[in-house]
This record gives sequence, C-alpha cells and structure tokens, in this order.
Amino acid sequence: MSVHMPTRPRPKSRKSLHSFEEAFRAEVVRERHRLTALRRDAKQRSLRRRQEQTRRRGKFRFAGLVFSMIATAVLVTVVMLNTLAWLLG
Repeated sequence: MSVHMPTRPRPKSRKSLHSFEEAFRAEVVRERHRLTALRRDAKQRSLRRRQEQTRRRGKFRFAGLVFSMIATAVLVTVVMLNTLAWLLG
C-alpha cells in the first residue's frame, strides 16, 4: 500500500525559474519567426532589385538596337543616293 502524499506547492524560486524558462522559450520562438521573416523579406527585395535591373538593361539594349537600325538605314540611304548621283552625274 502506497501512501499518497498531497502535492506541495512549488517553492517560489522554482516557480519563477519555470516562468523564466517558459518566457525564454517563447522569446526564442519569436526570434526564430522574426529572423525567418527578415530572410524572406531580404530575398524578396533582392529578387525585385534583380528584376528591375534586368528590366532597365533590357530598355537600354532595346534603345541601342533601335538606334543602330535607324543609323544603318540612314547610312545606307545616304551611300546609295551618293552612289546613284555619282553614276548618273
């Protein structure tokens, strides 16, 4: 036969240590969530920055292509007309 002893209340120092440990664990979990969110946000900013750089480079390349095509057409026209004037002149 075992004698069941009533549970005694914890001493105050154990209660405060237990509550401190619980608060610490909760803080660790919050900090992990915060760091995860920071990493995710940094990744998204990096992706947006890269996309904007690609878009900007694409605009400049397109402008360069259009300019070179127009310059080529003008140059070919001038050379062709000069050649025609020389042949007829």
